[in-house]
Amino acid sequence: MNVGEYRYSVAPSNSLTKGSQKEAFHLMERRGVGDLAGPLILIAIGVLLLLNTTGILRWDVWGSLWRYWPVLLIIWGVSIFFGRGSRVVGFLFVVFLVILGLFVASNVVPGAFDGMRWGEAPGAERTKQLAVSYDQYRPSEVDLEISIGAGQVFASTGATQNILDATATYVRDRDEPELDVSASGRRLSVKYGTDTRWTSFFPVPFRYRNEHRVTLGRPEIPTSLKFRVGAGNLDAAFDGLTATRLELAVGAGEAKVGFPTPGDIRAAGNPAVQFEAGAGTVHISQLGNVGARRIKGSVGSGTGYLDLTGAQTTGTVTADVEVGAGKMVILIPEGMGLRVDASIGAGSLWVDGTKYSTRDLGSSRRYLSPDYDRAASRLDLTVKIGAGRIEVEHTR
Repeated sequence: MNVGEYRYSVAPSNSLTKGSQKEAFHLMERRGVGDLAGPLILIAIGVLLLLNTTGILRWDVWGSLWRYWPVLLIIWGVSIFFGRGSRVVGFLFVVFLVILGLFVASNVVPGAFDGMRWGEAPGAERTKQLAVSYDQYRPSEVDLEISIGAGQVFASTGATQNILDATATYVRDRDEPELDVSASGRRLSVKYGTDTRWTSFFPVPFRYRNEHRVTLGRPEIPTSLKFRVGAGNLDAAFDGLTATRLELAVGAGEAKVGFPTPGDIRAAGNPAVQFEAGAGTVHISQLGNVGARRIKGSVGSGTGYLDLTGAQTTGTVTADVEVGAGKMVILIPEGMGLRVDASIGAGSLWVDGTKYSTRDLGSSRRYLSPDYDRAASRLDLTVKIGAGRIEVEHTR
């Protein structure tokens, strides 16, 4: 019999007998792990994505799992060295699948592996409070940066005399937040964050209670916002904030930033918005309430949502958006004129429910709404679309 050939009998359909298990093992051994690794990896990825889309598994698990992709290179190298049918390769691949299964189980079933001693063991819950006093600094401008690798962050404006109040609940030492405050003249720089380094080798994350609540007590002070979120989640709502800039970077996590009520548009100047999402989700709403004029962002394989509605949506807004394999939705106020300069690959551009490809737009590759020239407010949008999709919709 030639290597790679295998004849088998069909086992009874109502049970998996010991004989069929042995046959399956010999099938893997004879065909070689190299022949089965590709299909099994695709199946594993498909299962993970199915769990993501059905809401069973959070999308931010990819941030932790992605750190271990070199393991596949190790298995591939070992298979070349020992041969595709080697038992060593088969053992390594089985170990990889078992670890992947434990990783999924630890995220689907909360606390499934609590009490084990892989990596850094969980300890007692701790609380830390931090504050930046207005009486101490009295700034005319504030630069706020929040960087969180994992965990949940809630940020808002509130009734407090301090520039910033923060309360953190955490378990591990590496999740203890630090506050860095420096002043240059009347400009104050505030940095709040945790250690983003990965200290555990085993890729099963514990269900640590890691939560940060940040309150801005002086929304009338012009404030520049910068958020960096790895595999965590950010939920921010800034009522009446005078925002001079918004910068948002998300890895595999999710970030929601909204401005429910207007701030001091004159003091804010012409705020710029910049965002970047890898495999995660970015949701920025009611930018009209801060008078945003310049927007630039990119979405990889994740999802973006950009809402330009609000009380201060007047004049011309310039936006430059790039989408790879993901999806971007842009919501603009009713009556806002729209001009789109598009570069489209295998993806598509949708305007108010109508699909446009490069061929539909013609040689100029430009879409122009009928009311653009006479509209009181306009959006000049430049888009680059790979295999993804951008949707622009007017509110109704």
